[in-house]
Parts: sequence; structure tokens; C-alpha cells
Amino acid sequence: MRTNYMYGRMKRTVVNEVFALTIGLWLKAGPGPGLGTPFSYAVPGQANELVLIEWGSNPMELLINDKAVTLPITLTDGKWHHVCVTWSTRDGVWEAYQDGAKKGSGQNLSAWHSVKPGGIFVLGQEQDTMGGRFDVTQSFMGEMSDLQFWSRVLTPSEIHSQATCGGHLVGDVISWSEESVELHDDVTSADVLTTDVDIICLRECSFDIKSESEAAYEKKHPIMCEMVIHSSVSDVGLSEKQVTGYLLFSLSTAVIGSLQFGYNTGVINAPEQKLRSFFNSTWVERYGEPISPGVCTIVWSIAVAIFSVGGMVGSFSVGVMANRFGRRRSMFLVNSLAVIGGLLMGFSTICSSYEMVIAGRLVIGLFCGLFTGLTPMYVGEVSPTPLRGAFGTLHQLGVVVGILIAQIFGLEALLGSDKLWPLLLALTVAPAVLQCILLPFCPESPRFLLINLKQEEEARKALVRLRGSEDVSKDMQEMKEESAKMAMEKKVTIPELFRSPAYRQPLLIAVMLQLSQQLSGINAVFYYSTGIFASAGVKQPIYATIGAGIVNTIFTVVSLFLVEKAGRRTLHLLGLGGMAVSALLMTVSLLLQVSIPAMSYVAILAVMLFVAMFELGPGPIPWFIVAELFSQGPRPAAMAVAGCCNWTANFLVGVSFPKLVELCGPWVFLIFTAFLVLFFIFTYLKVPETRGKTFDEIARSFGGPPPASSSVEDPPAGASAAGTLPASPVKEKVPLVAAAAAPAPAAETTPLEDKSNSTVQESV
Repeated sequence: MRTNYMYGRMKRTVVNEVFALTIGLWLKAGPGPGLGTPFSYAVPGQANELVLIEWGSNPMELLINDKAVTLPITLTDGKWHHVCVTWSTRDGVWEAYQDGAKKGSGQNLSAWHSVKPGGIFVLGQEQDTMGGRFDVTQSFMGEMSDLQFWSRVLTPSEIHSQATCGGHLVGDVISWSEESVELHDDVTSADVLTTDVDIICLRECSFDIKSESEAAYEKKHPIMCEMVIHSSVSDVGLSEKQVTGYLLFSLSTAVIGSLQFGYNTGVINAPEQKLRSFFNSTWVERYGEPISPGVCTIVWSIAVAIFSVGGMVGSFSVGVMANRFGRRRSMFLVNSLAVIGGLLMGFSTICSSYEMVIAGRLVIGLFCGLFTGLTPMYVGEVSPTPLRGAFGTLHQLGVVVGILIAQIFGLEALLGSDKLWPLLLALTVAPAVLQCILLPFCPESPRFLLINLKQEEEARKALVRLRGSEDVSKDMQEMKEESAKMAMEKKVTIPELFRSPAYRQPLLIAVMLQLSQQLSGINAVFYYSTGIFASAGVKQPIYATIGAGIVNTIFTVVSLFLVEKAGRRTLHLLGLGGMAVSALLMTVSLLLQVSIPAMSYVAILAVMLFVAMFELGPGPIPWFIVAELFSQGPRPAAMAVAGCCNWTANFLVGVSFPKLVELCGPWVFLIFTAFLVLFFIFTYLKVPETRGKTFDEIARSFGGPPPASSSVEDPPAGASAAGTLPASPVKEKVPLVAAAAAPAPAAETTPLEDKSNSTVQESV
């Protein structure tokens, strides 16, 4: 039975004028007569801007700007067929293909007209007004899948490849993806599909190995089952193609800045006594008397903490610099700060000036503050969406590797001696120079090129090199939609970020995640790890500290592989919970080590576990999830605010921890335990899962659902109850099948097995 209230609506629509097009899809006709309307696209002032229709006993027609041509295509055998139409504004040339073979062509179809943007693309109904007034006699009867819409004319070989499973190109205007279709009323969805699909090689492809559940499902739903199996194979191939050597080279080059941050965080720990001696000798040269212990501690604390002050200032400058100079050029320019800071510290002994050490640490802090925003931003924007989380952890991996290198080079036998410690501090110049050499060979962020500079061709070239494939239409379409959305919004500044209710929730989450990283107590362990191990009775505490650095690195790598499987939110909760338990264990072991010597080993184990849990979640996730929570417009400002909060918390912990240790002793870690429990509760209640979502989808999730169209005709009386199913807890999938018969109200709660004989199906 045909209806005028069952349909699907594509969430993504035409963004720019289209002067040439190709639309391909898989179709299976229903009982008829006529296939009806597989799709229709309406714009203001023209309801028939782009329509494919087979009305009653009439042949199939393609309408563009309400001008029609007859297509020599027949789909009456009840089998799946691939249908493809092409059109160009030049002379109105059109072609029609069925199963990869050209069936007809012509010209003068709306010649020199362009398909207008900003309309509504509907599946299963013909629109008499934009988004509504559906005619029941023209509704679609059958099944459809894998609709792709390109803004160019595909070659015959490309169309044949689509129809015979020789390849799978994705439409750059509209693509058939997991969240692309909004289903209305009783149109059904196959919940088992979770990925984009290269669809329906039913004749060419077969799979002999199936689980019992797959075999049982296939018995009732043979078409769906075959397509689901095929989709999983296709998706693996797509993911593998997206990881290229050039992408890894670009990511590795960017992560050198993260390594710098880690190195300068950990390098100050090992030469502490050498620096104190240098402060004293300089003081004696100037004033003829030794420096007092209190003044020496103040100078030492300033040298450590001034690094965080520079980081605060640098993090606030990320947005301005990234938007003005771009991501790549900003990284290149910022390396000059590393060179200046490293030289100041390296020549401090020659100039007999401890002020140069402090000034060098300030400049290095400024450098690291900028890179804690630039690196995650660049990595997030060049990474493929399915792998963005895994690659996002590379920033934290660079940080922990830098800390480990600093700990190893800080050994007395290497650069931690009385004479070589200035070289240890100045070594940060070397990776800065290396990164400056490599950056010209890396691409600028494609998002920056397209959205900020409007250089579409340059952005496409960068994506082609990064993805290793000519077909980057899906990435381009995502960025174009984000660009179109940004064009309707004014530029977001930091004050506007705080004032706007739309950004309030994601900003709160971003800030709390950054605070959960620093107020967890991890930097207290890094800055004063040697002292903690010494108080635990370890005879060579520096080696135990290096051991903690190795654990740090290993679990960061583990996180890299888990983040796209377990999800950001799950790993963050696991890390916070594990750290809370470790902090309690650390407190107990440090309290009991005097009476029970074996507790010193428990303290070491607690520190290792604390570090491991940190690197599973709170270490890597806050850095890149901030970039995921915001769209391109507010992202730089949000990164600046979140980075500043991180550095401020870093500074407060670094300054207050020595005094807190004096006042509280081992009980100090209970303070961090309380913070960890608080952040665990907040994450559980407020933080969403962002795995596998595009930047724009994540940003939209904070703004509520889009308003429902009010232009669609109400269903006839009595059909409402039968025609509207309650919202499924499973996210609606891509495929669509128009209803051939309206189910009875009692069927609304019927299990999947009982619906196997229904003619209302949706292909995957």
C-alpha cells in the first residue's frame, strides 16, 4: 500500500551550485504498478529541481528544473539493479546507465541551468512544495540503497566499476553514510549496519563461512545478511587506504613539538642539585657570601614554575596565531622560541647568570604552551575521522617519550654531570631545528585551506596526498558543510565563547577534562618522582624514575590502539578510577614504610600503576577531545581556553606540592584522590562519546536536534498510530526502503523474527 507520509530525508543537502552531476543508486522494484519516486530534490521556487520518477505505467523519467526526459530503464523483474544518471549544464547532455551498461543519452535537458543549493533532498516521495505535499500515487514502492551524488560526470568505466563492485566511490555532494538519512514514520532500518558500504555484489560475491547467528538471520533476511557481510569487508579496505606514509610523516613531524613539551617538563628534575649549586656559586661571585637555603629554594621554585607561566601565555595565543599564519607556518615560527630559550639556558654558566636559566625556562614555556594547542589541532584536522582518536594520542605519546629522553639524558653518566647540565637544558634546540627542516615537506591543514582561506583546490590536493586516493569527496563534503555553517556565523572570540549558551556545555567539558589531567597529581609525581622514590627507600631513585617513564610510554602506546575500540569516555573513566585506587595505595604504603620495609616496593608499584592508568585516559584524551568538541569556528578559541586552564593547574600543582608535602606528608595524595573521584563523577554524567563522529556531528550534538519539518502533510486519520513507531534506542542506519504495506498497530512491538515476512524492508 502506498502512503504519503513514509519517507527519508537526507541530512546533508546541496551546498554549492551544481553544473554537472552523477547520481547512482541500487534499486529493487516493489509490486507496482510503477516504481514511484526514488528521490526528489526541491529548492525555493522549484519543487522539481531534480527528480527521478516512474509514475504508474509510464516509463522512468529524470526531471531537472521541471524539464523531463524519458530513461530507457526497466526494473520489473524484482531483482536488485544499479541505476545511474549523469547530466551536464553544457547543452543539457544526459546519459542513463543500468547495471553499468549505457542504455541511453541525449541533450537539451535544462541546458545552461545550474542545480540550486539549499534545498531538501527526500527519498521515497515526490515533493510538490519544498519538503512536503507528497502525492500518494507517486510514492516509492520497493527497496533502495547506496545513493551517491557527485558534482561531476563520472566516466563510463567509473560507473561500471560502481555497478560491478570493482570499486566504491563516495559522492562529494551527498553520500550514503551511517548518519546521512533521517527516517520518518514506518520506514524501516536494518540496525545491524554500522559502517559505510560499498554495496550489493549479490551476483559476484559470496561468503561461505558464517556464524550460527548470521546463518539464522540470513535464512529470514538473505539480502540484508549478504550486504552486511560485504560492508564489513569494504570498510576495512577503506580504513587501510586512509593510512599512508605521507600522513604518518606529517603526523610524526607535528608530534616533534609534543616531544619538546615532554622533554622540557622532565628535564628540570634530574639536575636539581647541580642547579642549586650553580645558584649558590653565582650568588657567592656577586655578593661574596653563600645563598641562604630559603632564597635558594625560592629561586629553584621560580625556575621550575616559570615554565608553566610561559605555557599559560602561549596557550592563550594559539587561536590568534593558528588563524593568522595557519597551522604549519605557526609551528615553524614558534620553533624560534625553542632556539632562543635553549641558548639562554645553555650559555647561563658562561655568563654566570641564573637569571638566564629563569628567562630561558619562561621562553621555553611560551613555546610549549603554543605547541600544546597547535599539535593536537593539526593532528586532528589532517587525520581521517575513523582514526582521529588513535592519532590524537600521538601528542601524548610524544610528551611521554620526551619525558623519558630527558630522564635518560639526565643521568650522571650522560648529560646530568656538573659540567654538562647546561647542554642538557640546551638540547631542546636540536628537535626544533629538525622540525623546521621537515615542516616545509608537510601539507597545511586541509580544513584551514578550505574553511579559512577558501582554497578548495589546494585543500583537495593536500587530502589526496594525505589519504593516498583520488577520491576524497567525503572529506571535502564534510569540510564544505562545516564551511557553509561557519559562513552563517560570525567569528568566535574568547569572550563570545564564554557568553554563548551554545558553547557553554562543551567548554565546561573541555575545561574539566584539562583540569582532570593536571589535578590528578601526575605532574607532582613527574616533578618530584626522584624524591618520592627516595622517601620510599629506593637506593637509586633515578633509575626507578626512568622505569616510571618507560611504563608511561608503554601505556601511551596501549592507549593508541584502544581509543578507537573502547572509546574516549570509557578509557577516561577507567584511567581516573585506576588513578584514585593507586593514589590510595601510594598513601598507605608511604605511611607504613617505616614500620614495614616491604612497603617501599608497594609504593613503587603504586607509582607505576598511577602512571599507567594516567596514560590510558587522562593523559592523552583531554588534548585531542577538545579539538573534537568544537567546530572550526570556535575551535582555536576553545583550544586557547582549555590550554590555559591546563597550564594554570600545572603551575598551581608545581608551586603548591612541595609545601603540601611539608604540611601533609604522605597524606597529600588523598587530596588528589578527592579530585579524581570528582572528575570521575563529572565524566560519567556529562562527557559524551565522540568516537567515529565528524567534527560537525559532535558540535551539533550540543545544540539539540534539528527542528522537524512542518511542511509535510499529516497522515490520514487512523494511520498515525499504525504509521509511527517509537524511537529506537539504536541509531538509525543509512539504508532506506519505502513501505509496500503499512503495518498494523499491533506489529509495532513485534520482535524482528516475526517481521521477516513483512514486505516493508530496508536494504543495508
